[in-house]
Amino acid sequence: MEENRRAISARIQEYFQIGQKGVVHWPFVLYVSFLALIMIYSAHSADRKVYQIHDLNFRVKELSSEFVSYRTDVMNRTRITSISPAAKKIGLVQSREGLYRIERSHD
Repeated sequence: MEENRRAISARIQEYFQIGQKGVVHWPFVLYVSFLALIMIYSAHSADRKVYQIHDLNFRVKELSSEFVSYRTDVMNRTRITSISPAAKKIGLVQSREGLYRIERSHD
């Protein structure tokens, strides 16, 4: 196994570093290396975006849950049954008469 690896390594070194053949292929090798770097960068960037999207979705779910909790709390605090005792403490009582509508005449 080690012998094969050395043979392949030697063959690659011969091909790319020695003689006119190697010099001709260096621009292509550099081009492929540059493309590989761009692909690696793009993959890392995409992974980073996926993690950011996951974190933002988690935050949206948290905020939605918090909103529902606050909305429920506000609805419970604004009910007549919860406001009446507090209003009686300061001297306000519920009206015994029904509601009436004020209509404005159109001139």
